[in-house]
Amino acid sequence: MAYVLGQILDVQVFNRLRQRSAWWVAPAAAMFLGNISDTLAFFFIAFYKSSDPFMAANWVEIALVDYSFKVLICLVFFLPMYGVLLNMLLKRLAERQPANRFQLS
Repeated sequence: MAYVLGQILDVQVFNRLRQRSAWWVAPAAAMFLGNISDTLAFFFIAFYKSSDPFMAANWVEIALVDYSFKVLICLVFFLPMYGVLLNMLLKRLAERQPANRFQLS
């Protein structure tokens, strides 16, 4: 349930922001909001008022550490890879567009 909530929010945010001029705004905002909702929902459902006293007392701190690692991984690996792949795709589409225009005429 938490994962689905995070994914739906991620897609909605990305879809609304993807037409911005800066390519990184949509994936970054989607990542921040999707991951925080996923993480907080999961830890709240799993550990709020848990029978394990340690988890019941510390679930918020553990969730924030988990979220921090998710953000770090996304910023270091996924966001740059998205930029590289987007750039490659746009270059290929730009190269093919003039050829397609002549074939259709």
